[in-house]
Amino acid sequence: MPNLFRHDGETSNTTKLTVRHHKTFIVSKYMTKGGYVYIMSNVNRTTFYIGVTSNIERRVLEHKAGVGSEFTSKYNLHDLLLAGRLPDIEAAIQREKQLKNWHRDWKLNLIRQENPELSDLAKDWFSKQDIQDIKGIK
Repeated sequence: MPNLFRHDGETSNTTKLTVRHHKTFIVSKYMTKGGYVYIMSNVNRTTFYIGVTSNIERRVLEHKAGVGSEFTSKYNLHDLLLAGRLPDIEAAIQREKQLKNWHRDWKLNLIRQENPELSDLAKDWFSKQDIQDIKGIK
């Protein structure tokens, strides 16, 4: 199974990108406008949402506030299980489409490679006030 975030053109020239609070991603030093592919789920891990964004922090905050999309709001998909950056938004969109066609078991295996406990990777990214504030804006 291919690595979710490894791009064919990526070299060993990588650097760490720390997203607000605790999550660190390894990204290419040469990425200027990348795209993120991410997977959200509910607390029971029964439903997955695969999305793409250029701003992972903002997008996860929107999902946690229930304003990210009708689908994630309807099924309470507030937990970030997996996220990774690709060198450009086009590559991220292509990877998102590919993952959306995968069987559920394949998606679970991919998530468990990076997040064996299926824990919410963004649980400490935002305060309750951050989430309330975005609800008031949208």
